[in-house]
Amino acid sequence: MNENRAIQTIELDGFSFDYAHFIEGLGKCGNLHGHSSIVKVELTGELIKYGVVVDFVEAKKIIREVLEGFDHRLIVSKNNISIESEDTRYVIVFNDSDSIPSRIVLNKERVVVLVDGESSIENISMHIGALLWGTLKHNYPNLFGIKVKCSEGVNNYA
Repeated sequence: MNENRAIQTIELDGFSFDYAHFIEGLGKCGNLHGHSSIVKVELTGELIKYGVVVDFVEAKKIIREVLEGFDHRLIVSKNNISIESEDTRYVIVFNDSDSIPSRIVLNKERVVVLVDGESSIENISMHIGALLWGTLKHNYPNLFGIKVKCSEGVNNYA
């Protein structure tokens, strides 16, 4: 590794969020249910002023702000369910694990819509990574990599 590069890992117990989701067609995961998720972020980049990759305080603030947008939200897939937009609400329609149609109406600010894929922890983790990357890379052009790990339950990470 080039001596001007360093890997900085930012891990805090404070990086967590609670969410609800369902994965239509995947057994009991097709039922609306919730999880608490712990998030770990690893940033890779060249050293900048003071011999650091990022300012820990600023990076942690950015991570917390992004995760706040997921906390206590319903995370749904745009691809595999029908979402009818109303002015301030989403009407979410899906089939649960017994193929029974379900309908939920929520204020838009209580819902995170994933454009690509189901609301699996893998896709949620990639979505969070993309949001973080946009802001962090803008603030720290020295960054060249990000790794985001989100837990679903105990000892399961994506």
